[in-house]
Amino acid sequence: MIRHCEWIIALLILVFPAGSSAQSLGDVARQIRAEKKANPHASVITNDDIPSSKTAPADRVETQAAGSSENADKQAGDETASNKDGSEKSRKNPEKERAAQELEKQKRTQELNQAYLDRIAAVRAQISKAQAEIAKLQQDQIESTIEFQRSVGTSPSIPVYERQQRSLIEQIEARRSLIEDLNSQLEDAQEAARHAGVPHVYD
Repeated sequence: MIRHCEWIIALLILVFPAGSSAQSLGDVARQIRAEKKANPHASVITNDDIPSSKTAPADRVETQAAGSSENADKQAGDETASNKDGSEKSRKNPEKERAAQELEKQKRTQELNQAYLDRIAAVRAQISKAQAEIAKLQQDQIESTIEFQRSVGTSPSIPVYERQQRSLIEQIEARRSLIEDLNSQLEDAQEAARHAGVPHVYD
């Protein structure tokens, strides 16, 4: 505080003319001390409060700039790595998706083909069954006729024999009609399977 007052007094000596009275300088000094007493919390700036180097802010700016540059380089590197990973994934994913789609397509095709083949096999099985039944009925018809002839029309009797023959003939005709309908169904199933590209349709 005293140093500051002395500095102000020296400044006033330089400012005021040499002919000014000592009383005027004393009045000024007393006025300054009175102002300081009235405002004791007023801060005094000394040379110690002034930064010793004018380059410190520049150093801080340079350090901050270097840090920002490093952060920018790191962020750019992370983005490049991320873009690279995404690009590799985008190249791999379509291949996997195409492979999965192809497998799914093959699976559906096999299921459809198997459905056609199962239908054809079922119709063929019914035809075979009807043919076997016809063969059995025809065999029964022959045996009934042989037995009737051996007995000279007595066992079975003529009316019974005739009823047996009519029944066997009707059953045979019914099986033949069924086989004809099944053959039509088989042709339709085979043709549909052929148009669908099913292999071994006519095997």
